[in-house]
Amino acid sequence: MPLFLLQPTSYDAVATATIVIAIATVAYFFTTLVLVWLTKRNVDLTKRMFEASHRPYVAFSDWSRELTQTPQSLALHLLVKNVGSVPAFDLAVNTYFVVDGHVLPNVERDEKVSSVLFPGVPEQAGVQTEGEAEFKKVSEASSLVISVKCSYRGAAKEAYITEGKFEYIKERNTFRIAKTTAT
Repeated sequence: MPLFLLQPTSYDAVATATIVIAIATVAYFFTTLVLVWLTKRNVDLTKRMFEASHRPYVAFSDWSRELTQTPQSLALHLLVKNVGSVPAFDLAVNTYFVVDGHVLPNVERDEKVSSVLFPGVPEQAGVQTEGEAEFKKVSEASSLVISVKCSYRGAAKEAYITEGKFEYIKERNTFRIAKTTAT
């Protein structure tokens, strides 16, 4: 066998180097794609964490009950408080009575409580019976639930809702929280 066939040529070295560089480039390309994807996920997660910690959260507390005799009326007052870290804008509270498992007709009331609710500052909202027939149904009910829906906006105009159901305990003359949700 001729000796020149066994010796590598400069073309073989260049071809081998080109193949190694091409494989390394493809590996770096896919590694870069994975790093870009992971970085985007990390940025999205950080953004969601920041938005969740820097938004208004409106919560309910402290019901009070006020009974008037002339005309007969029952007023229920609720304190709403922003427990978030930024102000809540365009706060509206919608309340209605659920008497013995039935929503009283025409009792759903919208009330704009405040155009701005600052963190830590409570505002009063409530619901009141209208007319003698409604007062009688509410005061004689075997079960009474007040349902409250509070809608508001954050600084960037995103909409949020807090809902709560409060059950009246006659024996204690107080309300207990049956359910609350915030979105």
